[in-house]
Amino acid sequence: MNMLGNLALTMTTITPVIFIYAIVCLIDRAIMLGVMLTLVGVGFFLLFLAFVAIAPNSSLEKSSFSFTSAESANKESMSIILIYLIPLLRNPVANFDWIFPITTVTIIIAMAITGYNYHFNPLLNVLKWNFYKVGTKEGVSYILVTRKEIHNTLRTFTVGQLTPYTLIDLEK
Repeated sequence: MNMLGNLALTMTTITPVIFIYAIVCLIDRAIMLGVMLTLVGVGFFLLFLAFVAIAPNSSLEKSSFSFTSAESANKESMSIILIYLIPLLRNPVANFDWIFPITTVTIIIAMAITGYNYHFNPLLNVLKWNFYKVGTKEGVSYILVTRKEIHNTLRTFTVGQLTPYTLIDLEK
């Protein structure tokens, strides 16, 4: 289940890039490719929605989690937005060098999976999912993915561990 959670978060992180490539294709009248990319992006998004629907009843071990500090982890947005917009700097699709977008998406996926860098995720932010960097009394920092807003550290969450340093709130 941890692998599925990591995959779901990573794929929704790159979905905006896929949608931008789809728009570029549609603008350049590469309709079939644009539609295929749109379907891939929608599929990745649905993967995440399916994951969060089954996570509370899944094999994720539920545990009580308290923290001593919390800050929004959504603030690294500008550099990632620039990466999302790279596809707009392009030649027409007919002359398009596909090495560039494949390399770009591969790098984004590698960064997200190996560095747990999916805590800027505009699609999930639209759905009111929040990413917080939370610290424990032991001095360990985690990324907490939740629909709740955190305004104090007195709250205890029931969480599942997606990756070694990423937790998802399992309470509705």
